[in-house]
Amino acid sequence: MARTVGYMLTWRTYGTWLPEEGLGVYRKQQMREAAVCLDARARGLVRDAVMREAKRWGEGIEALAVTSEHVHVVVRYSEPPIDEFVEACKAAGQAALERAGYNGRVWAKGYDKRFCFDEDALRTRVEYVEGHAKGGGRERV
Repeated sequence: MARTVGYMLTWRTYGTWLPEEGLGVYRKQQMREAAVCLDARARGLVRDAVMREAKRWGEGIEALAVTSEHVHVVVRYSEPPIDEFVEACKAAGQAALERAGYNGRVWAKGYDKRFCFDEDALRTRVEYVEGHAKGGGRERV
């Protein structure tokens, strides 16, 4: 049985991923707030908040990218439930933005989790996040 060595976690800002065609139009009509695109200052605040939260949780961040529409984090496997870690990171990012005067909902519900079952898979995800981060802000720890 394969052992999980890490994860690539992705969560999106509110309203920035909508299905194409008819369903997308319907979903857009159902939105209660405007779609959120993070500017450079907001991306920095979120990045710092995620780093602080990871340190508080004892999570080793391998790569982090905060773009205008989503966040990618690559972490090594650890004992605390990863779902709780993601929710804590989203809450920390939201709180940091609110303290800086950004108001309203920031994150879409849920997140995506990609498993890494060996060091090669983890390295591939790190390279993806580092490459993806160009122009959106990144930090490698």
